Amino acid sequence: MTLTTGGAIALLSAMTAVGSSAQEIRARMLLLRVVGFAGGIQRRILAAQAAVIVGLAMLIGVLGGWLVAGSQLWPQGIEVSMPWPTTVATALGVIGLSSAFAAALRPHVDSRLRER
Repeated sequence: MTLTTGGAIALLSAMTAVGSSAQEIRARMLLLRVVGFAGGIQRRILAAQAAVIVGLAMLIGVLGGWLVAGSQLWPQGIEVSMPWPTTVATALGVIGLSSAFAAALRPHVDSRLRER
């Protein structure tokens, strides 16, 4: 339950970060469209960017949480065990979903650019 809730919160945060990042590079994406790059290339760029952003965030979050838990439990003699297969599957799922979300984002193309 907690891992699912954490994954949902991470996915929502990832979508917010990916959406903001896509908005930030919108001018560059429009330039690529004007130069002649198809929408598929732009979607792949956004998906790769999302995978990097979310992958780094998940790595930092998982390792940071593990280290904090370890620093609290090891001095008391309690062993820290982590369900690594579930954690990795959740991380890969969040990365995949955020990449799919980013690929679904289409940069807004001004109508004046389409006419040229």
